[in-house]
Amino acid sequence: ISLNDGISSHGDSQRRGFNLTAGATGDKFSIAAGLDYNKYDETLASRRKFSRQQLYLSGGSVVAAGSSSIPTGRIQVPSAIAAQYGCDIDPATDTAMVTLAQGDGSSQADYRCRLGSDTYNYAALNYIQTAQKRTNGFVLGSYNFTDSLTGFVDAFYNRTESSGQDAPSPVGTGAGLIISSDNPINPFGVTFSHGAVPGDPDSGYSFQTRLTGAGTRVHSYKTNTAQINTGLRGNFGQDSSWIWDASINYSHTKRDQRDTNEVDIPSLQAAVDAGANIFDQASVGDQLSKGVKTPIYVFTQSTKQAQFNASGELWDLPAGAMQLSAGALYRKQMMNYTVSDFAVLDPVTTTCQILQEACGSPGRGDFYVKEV
Repeated sequence: ISLNDGISSHGDSQRRGFNLTAGATGDKFSIAAGLDYNKYDETLASRRKFSRQQLYLSGGSVVAAGSSSIPTGRIQVPSAIAAQYGCDIDPATDTAMVTLAQGDGSSQADYRCRLGSDTYNYAALNYIQTAQKRTNGFVLGSYNFTDSLTGFVDAFYNRTESSGQDAPSPVGTGAGLIISSDNPINPFGVTFSHGAVPGDPDSGYSFQTRLTGAGTRVHSYKTNTAQINTGLRGNFGQDSSWIWDASINYSHTKRDQRDTNEVDIPSLQAAVDAGANIFDQASVGDQLSKGVKTPIYVFTQSTKQAQFNASGELWDLPAGAMQLSAGALYRKQMMNYTVSDFAVLDPVTTTCQILQEACGSPGRGDFYVKEV
């Protein structure tokens, strides 16, 4: 038996675990078994100088920056509105970008011009070491029924639990969100949408934010893998050189993946339409949380196999004995992958109900092999 424990010089990234192995032998049998467990704590990227800030190579220099999708919004407004802030007007669109500066965003006075330095440091919320737990176990055994017949079994098991984290989702009109001009939370009197809305001449203005009100995205995994191989082996009499073995092998893997706080566009749209103030997320986290879901992805795979082998000498020749080996094998593999209905990818639009990054395609199949 052995124990292990460790921690980084920063006082984090702790790991701990143990290993236990035991065995016994007798005149007719032997058996060995073991159990191994290890746990690792998560470590945020913000805990290290080299990873706490997203770095970019710009103009031959390394600069610390971040995403332009910020919690206070990247909001496109017409020049008539932007003029009060003194923003630079884009002559191609006659618009400018503003962002929330104060208050709850219900008044145009709460905003200012968006600057190039208005970025979001998503790297600080990522993990440089994921939280994980691993458990492994095995049993190896054999039993001699007679001098020429032995039974055996080899069994293995592994369970892994891990969890990663990403910053809150960036979301906006590009994903299909619409904030109408008559929505009480919208102080600008224009409609924010991806492209013009029929019948609304003041539409087509872009809006992009970072959904911090709904929390970080957490990706958790639970994987179980098991395998057993058992059978018989022996020889055809003590005076014979012929040996044989027959075995069956079964293995199974199941992985359960859950992505917490993935933006569900229809649900978020409903929350915004009901008055969730996406312009000021600080006080409406519970309302905006109605706009996220947890898609579940389950992958299973199994293998079934049976085989028989025999080998031995046929006759002696001057250069040595001529030998023969023969065998037969049958193997079947199956796979199944399921995805939550709202996360299933549409092959035509290449989108799904949640943000595209979390879309998936279910599938299943099997095949078999016969060998002689």
